[in-house]
Amino acid sequence: MATIKVDYNGTKLVLSDHGLTKAKGNDPIHWQPGKDVKKIQAVTKKHDSPSSTDEFWADAPHENGVNFKGKIANIREGDWKYDITATVKTDDGHKDVTEDPRIQVEADVESGA
Repeated sequence: MATIKVDYNGTKLVLSDHGLTKAKGNDPIHWQPGKDVKKIQAVTKKHDSPSSTDEFWADAPHENGVNFKGKIANIREGDWKYDITATVKTDDGHKDVTEDPRIQVEADVESGA
């Protein structure tokens, strides 16, 4: 499971994974509010993401209280990349801040022949 803490530094979002989440097929992904973030409001696919929503998610990102969560599909072959837009409400109560991170699913390479 990947848990991404989303902080706000007064001008932009700061993600605990530096904007690149590395995961495997079937991994759940959780976005959690960090410093100066009140709520994760949206996690959506960027229009130019290299992977489609239907292929990438077994459980698409959705609200879970103040968090967002999703589960990657059972992806087994090749490296998949999925670009998202994460929008949060900051502690000052009126700013919506957006960041464009990427989730990269690495191939689950089996050893042996």
